[in-house]
Amino acid sequence: MDITLASLGIRRLVLLSRSTVDGQPRLGDWQLANVLSRRLPLLYVAPPVVARPLATARARTRPRVDLRDVDGLQTLQTVVPPGSDRRDAAQLGDAALSWQLRRQLGPRAAQDTVLVISDPRRGPLSSVARRLAVYWRRDRFGAHGGTRHVRHLAARDDALLRRCDLVIGISPELVEEAREVGTRATWIPNGVDFAHFAGVELDVDVTGRRPQIGFVGGLSWRVDVELLCELAHRRPDWDVHVHGPGAAELPDIDNLHVHGEVDYRELPRVMAGLDVGVIPYVDNAFNRASFPLKTFEYLAAGVPVVSTDIPALAGYAPYVRCAADVGSFVAAVDAALTPPFTREDARAFAADQTWDRRADAFLATVADTLRQTAASTAGR
Repeated sequence: MDITLASLGIRRLVLLSRSTVDGQPRLGDWQLANVLSRRLPLLYVAPPVVARPLATARARTRPRVDLRDVDGLQTLQTVVPPGSDRRDAAQLGDAALSWQLRRQLGPRAAQDTVLVISDPRRGPLSSVARRLAVYWRRDRFGAHGGTRHVRHLAARDDALLRRCDLVIGISPELVEEAREVGTRATWIPNGVDFAHFAGVELDVDVTGRRPQIGFVGGLSWRVDVELLCELAHRRPDWDVHVHGPGAAELPDIDNLHVHGEVDYRELPRVMAGLDVGVIPYVDNAFNRASFPLKTFEYLAAGVPVVSTDIPALAGYAPYVRCAADVGSFVAAVDAALTPPFTREDARAFAADQTWDRRADAFLATVADTLRQTAASTAGR
């Protein structure tokens, strides 16, 4: 039990997640929840599944509410009606989800529960009793380019910004937008599962070896594919590797190597084999407010990082270099090949960026907000 929150009467965290519990990789929601659950009881509410109409659903596959242990984390699988991620049916989905949560949490939730929402599709869920509502804001959802329902998502995001008691953003931009509407907000960046990524030592003879540059991640609308290709074109003496879904669509370039998706268990070895890890994101509103998880994963593997111009990463020099155009990006990668630090230095820096550290900051921020809320209420 977290002693600080226990002294304030909090006995449980409930986290409404964007990340499923099946498969890999386990993303930031799962990573933070897993660490928090070691400090006090936590219920991980997975993204709800959609209930198909009874006329078309087979009994053996019909989704149902399910509470189970998944790798040591208490997980609740909920069910919502079809269309709940669209504006015209969202309120019905909220009502169904709220009813399931109320049944699970019981009558004391208003006194002893902190509700953390990281999925804006779910809404503020005002009818679910809680002592404090926290919006763990992980993206600028109103600028999301990968969904048809971006306007609805933007409206939901705005409602959470205005109606939650506290916003914790993973980038300063996300925090500032919350403060602009008068909500208490704090910046806590993403962390890293350091033990997972730092445990690989490769015995590689680098004498005469070509520089190995790599991007690990899916080639979605967020990635500047042209920049990756230019990197290979402009420096034919480098080997540029791309590991992730969608990579097969890249053009055929002699020194551009496409590997496809990598199992999460193999990521540390893949990253440790690089000389520089790159984050070639498109310059758009969504990416400018982001904090890529892979940043500290590269560093935990001992690999320097070069990224396009993402403001949240600007303060991590010299371990992370940011570049605003193709020419400066290539130059930054060139400089990163002979960094002013060792691989051990990079790992030591990443060791201070763990999810354990983020969990401590998260709980301290929640406790401080509870105290301020109580003091404000008492002074009325």
